[in-house]
Amino acid sequence: GKFFAERIVFNEFSSGQYENPNLRGVAPLGLNLEYLLTDEFSFTLSATYNSWFVEWNETQTFTEFDENGNPQYSVEEAYYKYSLQRLRIQVGMNYIYSDLENENLSLYGGFAIGTNSNSISRIRSDNNPNYDPFFDFDSFRLITLPVSARVRLGARYALSDQFLINME
Repeated sequence: GKFFAERIVFNEFSSGQYENPNLRGVAPLGLNLEYLLTDEFSFTLSATYNSWFVEWNETQTFTEFDENGNPQYSVEEAYYKYSLQRLRIQVGMNYIYSDLENENLSLYGGFAIGTNSNSISRIRSDNNPNYDPFFDFDSFRLITLPVSARVRLGARYALSDQFLINME
């Protein structure tokens, strides 16, 4: 999410039209629990959370002409904020390949399926419904499904009989 926001949002912010842009986020953080069914198969339970938000101020100048054709200027200050939080809880299975030279290292592949909970927030302080900062702010929607699935490939290293570190 944050990579997407940086590429889209800050390319727009580089024009100088936007004041005080702020993009922050939490990279995906997760916890995996794994129960070995056999030496080659395991059951997994995992939870992953991430979030990001972008906010900025903007000064907009509007020009209208009176009945004599004279320009009338008005300035409006606006504040925008867009945020996304995501939580996934999944159950799955792994196939474990541990026939390697290092007895503490093993490779695995598997799949998981579970929930997908998204919380999306949009705040704007201007009163101009036709103004489009860089996307249609009020109708911008992400397509989200309540179900998540993923395929995993990774490696894990045993620190002890009960604790392992992994990389996917």
